[in-house]
Amino acid sequence: MLKSEAGRFWAVLISAVAMLACTAGAQAVSIDWTTVGDASNRWELAGTGAGGFGANRLCGAVSYTYKISKYEITNGQYRDFLNAVAQTDTNGLWSSDMASTRGGIARTGTPGSYSYSAKDGDPNWDSRPVNFVSFWNACRFVNWIANDQPVGAQGPSTTEGGAYTLTLAGMNNNTIQRNQYAKVAIASEDEWYKAAYYKGGSTNADSCDYALSSDTTPDNNAPGSDSGNSTNYKKNGAFAVGSPYFSTVAGAYSGHSAYGTYDQNGNVAEWNDSIPVNMTRGVRGGSWGSDEDPMAAAYRNFSSPSFGYADIGFRIVEIPEPVTLCLLGMGGLAMLARRRGK
Repeated sequence: MLKSEAGRFWAVLISAVAMLACTAGAQAVSIDWTTVGDASNRWELAGTGAGGFGANRLCGAVSYTYKISKYEITNGQYRDFLNAVAQTDTNGLWSSDMASTRGGIARTGTPGSYSYSAKDGDPNWDSRPVNFVSFWNACRFVNWIANDQPVGAQGPSTTEGGAYTLTLAGMNNNTIQRNQYAKVAIASEDEWYKAAYYKGGSTNADSCDYALSSDTTPDNNAPGSDSGNSTNYKKNGAFAVGSPYFSTVAGAYSGHSAYGTYDQNGNVAEWNDSIPVNMTRGVRGGSWGSDEDPMAAAYRNFSSPSFGYADIGFRIVEIPEPVTLCLLGMGGLAMLARRRGK
């Protein structure tokens, strides 16, 4: 072997070993999905509510079966994402707020060797919903999932492309939408609304007022003492869960929507990918820091997508691949043809 060839051989080998070491150190994030069926269901007229913007909107009609994460994305899941792509945090996926009073993720090290862990070494943070995540960084998490959770620097193949193509101009103008063939995404308002409020069981069912399969305003009893209609919000000025966490473990309350989602009311409010007012993105569900109003189906809210907030997190959806949708459509046409042939 020539000296130059030997040099290239060892360079490739060292690079491969380094990549294997990085991959071995990264944790694969597992999403617990629940299926939202009753495709092509009827819409509901969702009022402006106390959030008050725009006219009433027809909400919740979705023409396909999809999956949605049963729980909000947690600190532990987001931390594993950071450890995979944020050794050099080019795009600010972590902020110092995450290690503040109401955040749950700490960072150590220097650029090029950052690592992330539960704040104060307390594992109780891991299973609570991540917060202080901007809408754009939620998109980056989704891109990472869509790209099969790669390990490496932030870029088109890890965080900046996939479900969403993130560009500076697109973010500055708030024009970015999910890509046509995205297989995972931030829930649209319709996907989010249906998973939270639709009663299910047919395509012509009604919706509940709250995301606990109920029309009754939830209580805020502590987890473990609820009867299926309690959740984590601020009632009459009193927190359901106090310092230091304020949020509860994902799924700590027994109440859930008709499709089996937990905490779509309370805990943290959640981003959706609608653009309700100019430079904003949709937010729904209410949080540990809000009263009962934002939890109602009629309440629509919004925030700037460029900032992370103490009481806003997110959950994600998995969408049928286009070939599946095409086959479903072909199957429907074939069935129609058979009926006409009888």
